[in-house]
Amino acid sequence: MGSLTHLLSRNSSKPLTPQPSAPTKAKPETQGHCKWAVIESDILGGEEILYVADPRYLAEAQQEEPSLVTYLLEEVAALADLKDDADALRRIHRIKKEFGGLVRRQPQEPRQAFKRFMDLSDAHRLKNE
Repeated sequence: MGSLTHLLSRNSSKPLTPQPSAPTKAKPETQGHCKWAVIESDILGGEEILYVADPRYLAEAQQEEPSLVTYLLEEVAALADLKDDADALRRIHRIKKEFGGLVRRQPQEPRQAFKRFMDLSDAHRLKNE
């Protein structure tokens, strides 16, 4: 199991404990919690990502590893629904790598409303062709 998959499938209320088999460079712990870790992602073809457990350590982690794409715990939780869709995770990572920003979980209602809108748009387009 890849280490990004491990992060996506774990209970986000527990502190990060990198798997011994996963290639990581974990930074010092604070009160039993890992501050941040560099993780080699199987899903991303071995590319290293910077996982930051708490936003308080974001600046420190990015200063140590400025070339890596950073994911906060809340972003990993937002991506958990996609843990079985490696292509979607790779697309999101490419966008984050290019533009930065944060991955947020979209509320369910707007997502369903958007899907309905797209379905109606497709039906209208097909009707008018």
